[in-house]
Amino acid sequence: MRIIILIGIVFIQAIIICQLEYRTAYLRNCINKHNTVHKKIENNQVTGDSDKEHPNYWVERSWENCLRKKNIKCEIAFYGNSIIYNSDFTSYFPDKDIINLGVPGENIEGLIRRIKLLECTQPKKIFIMIGINNIGEPTKDIGEKYDSLLCRIKETLPHAKLYVHSILPINHTAYKKYSTNNKIKECNFTIAKLAKRHHITYIDLYSLYIQGEELPMSLTHDDGIHLKPHAYDRWAENIRQYIYE
Repeated sequence: MRIIILIGIVFIQAIIICQLEYRTAYLRNCINKHNTVHKKIENNQVTGDSDKEHPNYWVERSWENCLRKKNIKCEIAFYGNSIIYNSDFTSYFPDKDIINLGVPGENIEGLIRRIKLLECTQPKKIFIMIGINNIGEPTKDIGEKYDSLLCRIKETLPHAKLYVHSILPINHTAYKKYSTNNKIKECNFTIAKLAKRHHITYIDLYSLYIQGEELPMSLTHDDGIHLKPHAYDRWAENIRQYIYE
């Protein structure tokens, strides 16, 4: 009987050790990936130019300076590209202190570069929408950049709760600049996996907006990508549970 108990104890210890080794290996891998992409950013291999040479550098620093000196804080930040920029979630949740940090044409590298601006507002919750302006790149590269973005935000604002949105579908008939929705689905799969690894809530807006194989023109402007004002209604209703949790 003692032998059976000893074998059981050894077996349980072996399982615990294996789990610890797996988690350590995953954490090490995450840090290595983050450091690799971060070094690329520092060496201008991601952005293609130095921070100060970027056309938005001084504008971003000015806004950062303004927010910091005015001590402007917010409860919720929406952080992303033009689809965030065009939103008005304050109208849906007037009792919440919301800041819109969307920038037209923004990509993942831009969000990484603007993290200090995000930090100034000290949000408790951050809703991220990014990726469509990187969609022409290999999915692997998009995943590495997105992983670095999440690592940097968690490192800078460790107490904030993060939510990542899927990339929205497009109407490819109208919007021919990028690849098909199949590529967007592929990228969303990668983003969802990253969210799970980082223990971040993933919000699937793609399924919420797709009809057939396209984003309906009734919901988008003539460009086939940007949402009409009323199209944000379903988005707001979908995230309501996260806004108030």
